[in-house]
Amino acid sequence: MFIKAKYKIWFTILAVCVICSVLMRVIPQIKANKEEKKKNEVSYTIQMDTKDQALNSRISNQTITAKGKDVTFIHSNLDPDIIVTDKSEEHAGYEKMEGGLYTTFTLFANKYLYKGYDDNWLNKSNEHDTDKYSKDIRLLLEAIEHKKNWNDIGAENNYIVKPDEPVKLYIPTKYHYSYDSLRKYIAVALNDYEPLNDENAKELTKRADKILEESKQIELSAFVEESDIYGLLLAPESTVAECRNIFKNYTRGIIYPGKSIKIQYDVYVKPDKLNDFRELMSSNDFFNLFGLRSIYGNHTGEKNCMFEKCFDVVDSFDYVGTELPVSVTVPETTEVEKVPSAEETETEDVTSEDVTEDEDNETEKESESENAENSTEEEAKHISGGFFLFLLFIVILLMIVLVISS
Repeated sequence: MFIKAKYKIWFTILAVCVICSVLMRVIPQIKANKEEKKKNEVSYTIQMDTKDQALNSRISNQTITAKGKDVTFIHSNLDPDIIVTDKSEEHAGYEKMEGGLYTTFTLFANKYLYKGYDDNWLNKSNEHDTDKYSKDIRLLLEAIEHKKNWNDIGAENNYIVKPDEPVKLYIPTKYHYSYDSLRKYIAVALNDYEPLNDENAKELTKRADKILEESKQIELSAFVEESDIYGLLLAPESTVAECRNIFKNYTRGIIYPGKSIKIQYDVYVKPDKLNDFRELMSSNDFFNLFGLRSIYGNHTGEKNCMFEKCFDVVDSFDYVGTELPVSVTVPETTEVEKVPSAEETETEDVTSEDVTEDEDNETEKESESENAENSTEEEAKHISGGFFLFLLFIVILLMIVLVISS
C-alpha cells in the first residue's frame, strides 16, 4: 500500500510539472498575442449629428478593418473624439475639417445596365478596368421640360427605360434629408451651373419645382430592392452604403450625372486623433461604411470597394448664390408609386424575379454566415479562457493532494 501511495505521489508531481511546463510556454504566448491584438485595435467615440438617420445608425458601434487595424466607432454624446455634423456650429477643443465628408447625387438604374443591353445612349468610359457610365443631367431635365420620350434622347431598347414613354425621374420623397439639396441641384443645373441671383432665382426655382412635381417620389429602398424596375433614380451616392447588401453584388446600375451639388458634413476631431483619423477617412473600408467621400480623396478601384462602379473623382460644387424661394409653387404630394416589374423582351430571356430572390437569399446567407463566424470566434474565446481556468484548478487541486498525501 505504501509503495502504491508513493507511486501516486510521484505521478501527481510529474503531472503537475508537465502542466506547469506547458503553462509557462503558453501563458507568455497568450499575453504576447493579446498585446499584439491590442496594438491593432483602435476605438473612437463618435457623435453623429446629421439629418440622415440611416447614416447615424449605420455608424454607431460598428467595427471596420482599415490600414491593418480594427477600428471601432462607439456612439457617445459626452466629449466624443469625433463629431460629424451637418449643422453650422463650432465645438471648442476640436480641430475642424469643414466639409470634410460629403456625398453627391448620382443616377441609379436596374441591373441590366452592366449587361450591355442598352448603353448606346449613355457615355461609357473605363477606369480601373471597370466600365463606368455617365449622362449629363441637364439633357434629362431638358427632356422632361419639353415632354420628350426616352427614345428622343437615344434610348432605343427596352431594358433600362421604356423608349416610348416620357422621360421622368424617380426621386426621394420630400421628407428625405436630401430633398432640399436636390431642389437646389436641379435649379442650378437649369442655369448651367451658374449661381442663382435675385433676378433669376424665382423663375429657376419655379422650373425646378415643376420638374420635381412631375417626377415620381419613392422610398430609396423600394427602388433599389426591385432589380427589374424601369427608369432612373436621382439620389445621393451614399445610397450604395445604405443599401449595401444589394450593391455589393453589383446588381444595380450607377450612372454619373455630370456635375453635382455636395451634401456636406463638417468633421470635428480631437487634436491628438487628427492625423490618424484623417488618414482613415480616405480608406476603402471607411468609404464602404460611411458612404461619404473624403476631401482627401478616395480610390474606388481598391479590392472589395462597394463604390467600384463610381468614379474616383466627381465634379462637385458647393451651393452659393441666392437662396431658393420657399414656395414659388407648392407641388402636390406625389404618391409613392409601387415599383413596376419589367416585362421580358422578345430578344432576351432576362433574369426573372426568382433569380433576384435567389441573389437576395444568397446575400442573406452570406450575412448569416459572417454572423455565424463571428459567433464561433466569440465562443472559441470563451472556451479558451475556460480551458486555462480548468487547468489552473487542476494544478491547485493536485497541490492540495500533495500536501494531504505528505
